[in-house]
Amino acid sequence: MKRLFLSLIALSIVALVVLWRFSETPPKSDSPLPEDSIELVLAASWQPGFCATRAGQRKAECRTLTAARPDATRFSIHGLWPDDLDDKDIFPCNCDSGEPTSCREKRPGPVPAISGPVMEELQVLMPGIQSGLHEHEWAKHGSCYEDDLTGPDRGADADEYFTETMALVRQLNASPLRQLFVDNLDRVLTREIVRAAFDAAFGAGAGDRVRLICGKAGEEDVVTELWINLGASVTADSDLRALILEAPTTAVSASSQRCAAGRVVRAPN
Repeated sequence: MKRLFLSLIALSIVALVVLWRFSETPPKSDSPLPEDSIELVLAASWQPGFCATRAGQRKAECRTLTAARPDATRFSIHGLWPDDLDDKDIFPCNCDSGEPTSCREKRPGPVPAISGPVMEELQVLMPGIQSGLHEHEWAKHGSCYEDDLTGPDRGADADEYFTETMALVRQLNASPLRQLFVDNLDRVLTREIVRAAFDAAFGAGAGDRVRLICGKAGEEDVVTELWINLGASVTADSDLRALILEAPTTAVSASSQRCAAGRVVRAPN
């Protein structure tokens, strides 16, 4: 009888512990973004193409572009954009100005505090620094970076944001995609060719996660950048291939394919 009584007590204690665990309210995040909800878009510029457009011609970095500069023959950083790729209506921006807003809104944001070593590398991989692109990208997109994550990984400072962006662009430049563009200077590349190259470089289906972006140079379509869908949780050691294949396809995430074909511009000598 005593043994039965003790067993009942033990079972009661276990039941109370289980009930407490399931009824415990998890701590609320102070981020306005839903937890673990955001993927990313890596916007990698083809600088000679951008500089050939009307918008690019006015930029300081374009006025000094020559064929000898590194960004003449490799991809440069436009930005790394937090986005809920499963929902075409959600693209959070300006997170340090209160509630995230539409990315069409222009809001003043914080100036990024970038350390000397990171800035030294960024000046090479992000020539738009010459016209303040890093400040724009941090205020608009970097302010939302990793705000949806839980635990110690939630949120990021400017050094982390730009360091992880640079790591991704370096991997893109080390892939056959860079050589595809170099081999086709002054020629037209189609969306199908670019997507096939992504499949070959990063695995079957990778091409379904990239968009070719073009601008106008006079009356001609020229390639200005690639928009590449990525999964979430980027680190400085993340594998670009894995991030691409984890992401939703552009059929889910994008309302248009943006560009069917464009010329790959060669930088001036």
